[in-house]
Amino acid sequence: MPATPDVAVLINPRSGRVRRRLARVRALARGMAGDRCAETSDPEAMADFVATAAPGEGGVLCVAGGDGSVQAVLTALERERPDGPWPILAAAPGGTTNMIARDLGERVTLTAYMRRLARWVDGGAEGRLVPRAVLRIGRPGRPPVAGMSLGAGAVAAGVELFHRSFKPRGIPEGVAFPLIIGRYLASLASPALRPDELAPRVTLVLDGTVLEDRRAFFFFTTTLHRLLLGTHPYWGVEEGPIHATLVESHVRWGVADVPRFARGAGPPRFLPELGWHSHNAHRLLLTLDGPWIVDGEVFHTRASDGPLEITARRVAAWWVP
Repeated sequence: MPATPDVAVLINPRSGRVRRRLARVRALARGMAGDRCAETSDPEAMADFVATAAPGEGGVLCVAGGDGSVQAVLTALERERPDGPWPILAAAPGGTTNMIARDLGERVTLTAYMRRLARWVDGGAEGRLVPRAVLRIGRPGRPPVAGMSLGAGAVAAGVELFHRSFKPRGIPEGVAFPLIIGRYLASLASPALRPDELAPRVTLVLDGTVLEDRRAFFFFTTTLHRLLLGTHPYWGVEEGPIHATLVESHVRWGVADVPRFARGAGPPRFLPELGWHSHNAHRLLLTLDGPWIVDGEVFHTRASDGPLEITARRVAAWWVP
């Protein structure tokens, strides 16, 4: 890395932690990057900033926002530089959950993160680079999407419900998501309590493994090591950077299954013949009708459009204090 790398900072002023500290975040960003800063919550404006201001190899692109802001930047980089070098990425934990930042090992506040990044940029000894693969989701006839985690079934339905019913009323995530999670946890008691919106029909191809026409109550695929609250709901044994877990809608959950599932206990309880599937892979093909999410952002697809192709060939360097 050069002694004084090029730095750009993108701030999402509507992210939960940024909003409460915007003046301080703005000052720290300008101290690092000067005029090479932007403030926006619009994904298209974020993409424009990446296209015109993102540094080259060895530079630093800091995103002060939540997981959705990081996802928008990753998507813009994938579209702008599909084969070219990326800058070092710095995910300043400015959102509500900050799942990506936490998995990378960040354990400091938003402003402390940015202060330490500024010292590192100036040649200080603090900080390290963590490699982590990035998901690329190819869509038939549409530009690709990039991110760190993709979910469908109850995972996507819960996020879509928040955006459709809670967010327009101004109900904060901290209130809405416990209600949504409680509703869906109640459906674990019996498959009969699971509406179709929680169990879309999917076909999943993971390298050489085919799961055809399954009703997916829970589907998640990621390159992260840990998810919300430190959970690890995958137990695949194959080589591959992508973790994928699918739980079919006919599965009956016991009282002890939720904590076991959260820590990725695997067999002997969670067996494929009982509807529990978890694998590691290099390439996935996912066919479904309905919503899917990438790092909290909602997308839609139809099975008739063809499968989503999920790969993770790009390994990004992430700065962590």
